[in-house]
Amino acid sequence: MDHSPSTYQTQQGPPGKDTFPGHSWTAGSFRLGVDPITLSFRGDLEHLESHFHQNYFESNLRHIRLCHLVAILFYGLTGLLENILFPEAISALWTVRYGFVTPVFIIGLGFTYTDYYKKYWYLIQAGYILATGGGFVMMIILGPKPEMYAYYVGIIIGLFFGYTFIRERFIHASLAGCSLLIFYLLASIYIIETPVDILVYNLLYVCIANFLGMIICYHIEYTARRDFILVHLYQDEREKVAAVNRELEKRVKDRTLDLTESNYRL
Repeated sequence: MDHSPSTYQTQQGPPGKDTFPGHSWTAGSFRLGVDPITLSFRGDLEHLESHFHQNYFESNLRHIRLCHLVAILFYGLTGLLENILFPEAISALWTVRYGFVTPVFIIGLGFTYTDYYKKYWYLIQAGYILATGGGFVMMIILGPKPEMYAYYVGIIIGLFFGYTFIRERFIHASLAGCSLLIFYLLASIYIIETPVDILVYNLLYVCIANFLGMIICYHIEYTARRDFILVHLYQDEREKVAAVNRELEKRVKDRTLDLTESNYRL
């Protein structure tokens, strides 16, 4: 085995057991075999996909519950200003905010303590992106104009909440984010009839936020997958060292016994 400090090249064998064939690690870099779009493991690492999702869920469960609390807190508190700024539309705005979006997170928080959440948590997280951003779109539709046009900022917050904070998978977050973008565009054209200059300005920043969020989310999941494989590699190397030590101890013991017997015969 090559133990040079610059490169580690594995021998043939199944990943997670003996080696990771076809992959090389250099100082500060790591080439990971994943699908470029879904980021799912492929090739020699494909059989570790289910193990990654199990580990990813268990390591993020406490963080996910914290995300629920943060969403309930901020989505709820920011609505208090609407009672001052838009008293004439408070009924419609609070119906969306406190009658739909906030209860979604409250129910979702309780659902995290059930066995079903682990099975559907990626889809549920994608639903949160649609719920938070879609709630702001609905408030833009129902609230007074032109003041409510500024609520496109809430859509941006919902996108970054979904792409960066809740640890959603890239593929699910991207589908939800792009769906939210289409919903906002269609609502702005056919329901709200937003002036063109305002729509172009708002849509530009929403699209930029969505694109940046996708890049960040991609990097978060890729890094999580890379770290997962590196941990497996580290554990594999520890097992190899332990096996070598056991074999060495056995040889020393056998050799000592042979020497003892030879000395006795002498």
